[in-house]
Amino acid sequence: MEYDEGEVLTEYTQYMTEMEKLGYKAVIARAKANSSSQRMAKMLIERWGSENDPRVNEALSQGVKQFQEAVRDRILESHPEIINRCPSCSKVARTPKAKQCRWCFHNWH
Repeated sequence: MEYDEGEVLTEYTQYMTEMEKLGYKAVIARAKANSSSQRMAKMLIERWGSENDPRVNEALSQGVKQFQEAVRDRILESHPEIINRCPSCSKVARTPKAKQCRWCFHNWH
């Protein structure tokens, strides 16, 4: 995986609003449904796909990448202090509480 700071920061999901969490679950459910049997796809969409929620559909209307970037930008605007960088290579760690770098494998436990 090539380092893309913006992409890494889209994984900082701990600070999502309830609506953003619904959108995130819908993204995952809809992606899994695309590669599942018809029966499993129906169950995934009904349980987690939020297909009848106009807020979720509106949030995802511009595409998954745009949704993830909008969530990331809102989180960073609201919580700029959360960015956790590796003390060795300065790249962004997987989560705000991570203690091992997935890029250079430095461990700061």
